[in-house]
Amino acid sequence: MNKFIISKSDSSTNKKQKLQTQSDDIDELETSNEISLKSTNCYILDRQLFSVIKDDDKNISAQCQMCTKVTTLVFEYIVEEMRPMVTCEKPSFRRLIKGLSGITENIHLPDRQVMLKELKLKYFSYNCLLTKLISEHNFICTTADIWSCNNKSYLGMTCHFINENTYDRSSYVLGCRRIKGSHTYDNIAEIINEITQTYKINNSKISHTVTDNASNFGKAFRIFSSQSVVPTYSNSSKHSDLERNWYDDSCSDNSDEEVEIEVIAMDSILSSVNYSNEYSLPEHMTCTAHTLNLIATIDTSKISNSSYNKISTATFKKTKFFLESFK
Repeated sequence: MNKFIISKSDSSTNKKQKLQTQSDDIDELETSNEISLKSTNCYILDRQLFSVIKDDDKNISAQCQMCTKVTTLVFEYIVEEMRPMVTCEKPSFRRLIKGLSGITENIHLPDRQVMLKELKLKYFSYNCLLTKLISEHNFICTTADIWSCNNKSYLGMTCHFINENTYDRSSYVLGCRRIKGSHTYDNIAEIINEITQTYKINNSKISHTVTDNASNFGKAFRIFSSQSVVPTYSNSSKHSDLERNWYDDSCSDNSDEEVEIEVIAMDSILSSVNYSNEYSLPEHMTCTAHTLNLIATIDTSKISNSSYNKISTATFKKTKFFLESFK
């Protein structure tokens, strides 16, 4: 039993026995069908403590405090360990919870439907809290990264800001979304745009979005960033003139005359598509740590100077030995 409802019309029956305020230890209570703790808005039923969650004119609704605690702990375990929701329905897991908590068989443990409902409530609460928190700051910084696991790709985003009064730095997770398909620049722009819109973040509030040096990130921000200068199609008049030259009646009548034709590069026309109305991204900044890592690993490996390679090899061997000595 996780919840029960008591009719106030039966509140004067002999089944309810008022407890003294000093009787706080449930294990020391004598067995009774139903005991009411008026001073604490709690009830004892089958040696389980129930707290009042609703008290209207006709009924009193109460919920098992142990069940609420178990549901919270199971939910935190599933989320923090990234376990599937069906974990709470595994027989061995349910036996473990019952054995550790000491709850009776007549109390129902939470199933995945309860966990999904709890997850939606927690996410909605987190979303509202973070949206309000971000709205109170003038500037924030965001980060984005892509990784793959078990043949699936994900994009994660975080936000960071400094309190203007206390100068305390805060960091929060904005989201972790599945990327379906290739890691193309337009897919990246779409997901980043969706995440920022979820928390009603205006691009003017974001100072920079920090990513690694991947080319797909760079292209996404070059095309969709609100700070980037997107080329617009400015050759419409020339294109109209060209059409008139090709299809003008005077050209057909004077076919012997030399017609002046203007050549227009098609790549400039095709690249002038304006995506600003579709997605909008903030200004971009590459991660300095990742840049230094690329310099130290990729760029230095291309150096062919023998003197440098000799010194570099000896230095890295000493550094590696020094670091391993602390393990």
